[in-house]
Amino acid sequence: MEGQASKIYKLRPYQNWKNIPGYEGLYQASVFGYIRSATRILYKGKNHVPTKTAGKIIAPWIDSSGYLKVDLYKSGKRRCEKVHQLIAKTFIQNPKNKATVNHKDENPLNNTVQNLEWMTNKENVNYGTRIQRVKEKQGLHILRRAPNQEKTFYFTLHEAERKTGIPRQSISYAIKHKTLLKGYRWEVV
Repeated sequence: MEGQASKIYKLRPYQNWKNIPGYEGLYQASVFGYIRSATRILYKGKNHVPTKTAGKIIAPWIDSSGYLKVDLYKSGKRRCEKVHQLIAKTFIQNPKNKATVNHKDENPLNNTVQNLEWMTNKENVNYGTRIQRVKEKQGLHILRRAPNQEKTFYFTLHEAERKTGIPRQSISYAIKHKTLLKGYRWEVV
């Protein structure tokens, strides 16, 4: 996964860098979705010789849910931060104090400013094709088989109830006990 993140994270020539709120003077964000350490003076060695250290882009890693993250340090403590949230906090106004950052193209690896927007959790859950993708991934996948072997698929019991008018409890009972319901055989696939 780390190799995939580094391929995506190529340096673009003309960055617009801005201090990240809460990390001023330590870390900066780019409109292209990059995070870097700020150029700063470090005191090195026994004599604490001041040395100017150039900022470096921090290589992100992909977490288990598919988002890019970086480790940032402040006052000797490490914080693991999601890149899209840092970019949004830095560049996108949030006058209504919405809590969630949404990827407009639904690609969690595209953290450019143009692809991000603030939303409520409810708006984010209902955005785009997310509901359909979650149903496909986590739904039970109900199969209704007619006597002529014609098949109809439903992603959830709720969907089967809504489309057939048959209560989901009855459908669940028919699946569990392998009985006919309204002339149909019901199965979980």
